[in-house]
Amino acid sequence: MLKLYKRLPKVSAISFDLDDTLYDNVPIITKAENNLLNYLNKQHGEHLTLDETSWHQHKTVFVEQNKLLAHDVSLLRKRFLADLLTNSGVSNAPSKALQAYEYFHQHRNNFMVSQACIDVLLELKQKVPLIAITNGNAEPDLIGLSGIFDYVIRPQDGVLMKPEPAIFQKACQLLGLNPKNIVHVGDSHVTDVQGAINSKMTAGWFNPLELKFPGQVLPGFEYTDTKDLLNLI
Repeated sequence: MLKLYKRLPKVSAISFDLDDTLYDNVPIITKAENNLLNYLNKQHGEHLTLDETSWHQHKTVFVEQNKLLAHDVSLLRKRFLADLLTNSGVSNAPSKALQAYEYFHQHRNNFMVSQACIDVLLELKQKVPLIAITNGNAEPDLIGLSGIFDYVIRPQDGVLMKPEPAIFQKACQLLGLNPKNIVHVGDSHVTDVQGAINSKMTAGWFNPLELKFPGQVLPGFEYTDTKDLLNLI
């Protein structure tokens, strides 16, 4: 279902959030985290023993002490693992931490976007350019989305994560388009909807459960299924 709240300008490109917009990310991340935890206990059990509680405690403390790193989730995880293994007395900790990260990254991307969703994206791509703006570290090429997006934009190299405006402005620059003609869609009313609105883009809220919009400023539209986007152009 597509519900319009405003008259939309011409749609010249569509920008997608990835996690929880094109697939359900929660079980994927949960499984990857559990696999990483088991890996660390198996590989380095003589130096550390982690359960879910202690794992989250270590992460919480590290994030609190390294808030700027939170804008690059891959770098944050690499630094966290290096810090954890170093403080646990693991020899050659930086190298072992990188191995642990690669193990996590493999499992984090061990899924495929549904064919139904891919088919819709391919149909949209025939009409307008598609890009991705994501705060996460899913790799489109590994999850069935190879060749779908002209650009995949992430918070790195000093560009802060959504809803900060620079990451949306980078999309406008790469596409060479007026922001009002770029539709950004995503599940978060803050990082996606408010971020897009603040950057003068047209915002679309992915609302599969048909909830009441929790934000203060309505998006241009909301939708419940990716195929609804075909009605925009």
